[in-house]
Amino acid sequence: MLASNYRPLFSILRNGYPENTIHGEVFIASGDELLNDAESSDNLGRSFCPRSTLKPWQTKYLLQKIKTASAESYEHLLSSAYLPLFFASHSGQQMHEELWEQAASEFGITQAELECPSTYPRDKTRAMELRQGGAHTATDFHQCSGKHLLFVHACKCLGLDPSNYLELDHPIHKEMHALMQNWYDGSLKVLQDGCGLPNYVVTAKHFLSASRRLALAAKKEGTVEQALFNSWKENPRLVGGIRRLDSDITEETGGLFFAKEGADGLLWLQSLSDEPITILIKLGFGYKERYLAFGIFTELLRLRTRLKAKNAPIHPDLERLFGYLGLWVQNNLQKHQTLGLAEV
Repeated sequence: MLASNYRPLFSILRNGYPENTIHGEVFIASGDELLNDAESSDNLGRSFCPRSTLKPWQTKYLLQKIKTASAESYEHLLSSAYLPLFFASHSGQQMHEELWEQAASEFGITQAELECPSTYPRDKTRAMELRQGGAHTATDFHQCSGKHLLFVHACKCLGLDPSNYLELDHPIHKEMHALMQNWYDGSLKVLQDGCGLPNYVVTAKHFLSASRRLALAAKKEGTVEQALFNSWKENPRLVGGIRRLDSDITEETGGLFFAKEGADGLLWLQSLSDEPITILIKLGFGYKERYLAFGIFTELLRLRTRLKAKNAPIHPDLERLFGYLGLWVQNNLQKHQTLGLAEV
């Protein structure tokens, strides 16, 4: 989705004066139906890069590859405390650092074997503590370090050389490319993510469809998807962190919606209800956490208003999410600011 295709989502008003109008796109889907089709259907077939929202699929793939080499290792990983870290975009807080070190020690992997960038933690408070203590940047602080750890571990389990595992033609990726073609039901362009590992260009329509299939699989006993979502619900702060919108949504809704951030203005929400609901938002200008919440809230407000005019009910899961986000928005607006629907 190019910036020229984005529509205005909401305006921030200061004492009633429009200060900013934020552009982007929001998709709210149930089954094969786009619930906010009047607003979003034009962009449904446009392509975007899912970035870190892709991590649950990558984790699923790597775990299934490990299973082919060792069913015992596979079962251990499914029930381990490390599982949420593998698909996390974590804040590098102490709980993430400690768990990463435990997993790396168990796997016999050192930081030097990881090729993800060396950084300070995303969490500013933790980063300042480390700087003041004289600590240097490290790969385990990077928000994708859990995914990299699993890639290296999978290579070793499969007897593959983990060196140069970032290369798009490395054997660990080849089958993933083919599986992604199948999951997203189309021809995919492969590119490199910010952390160096492969990512893909997909259409919003295919992403929504793949998300629904992931949710339906998670409702079946004994599936890897069920294990992923169970660990996510039990440990939402490991997937994001403290003071993180995605972890807030997952925790505060009690797993009614599972939320996952992606870089540059992406947020994906998935329910596991009888008819799973998928929400995807992409901001036109990049990442700003509160604008992601504002964008989904105002889109739900539009949907509620439209359904009310038709005397039609809104899905109860969406009504509960709307209520939660309303409180979140209220607590995160600055003094003298209000939120208004942008003219579409």
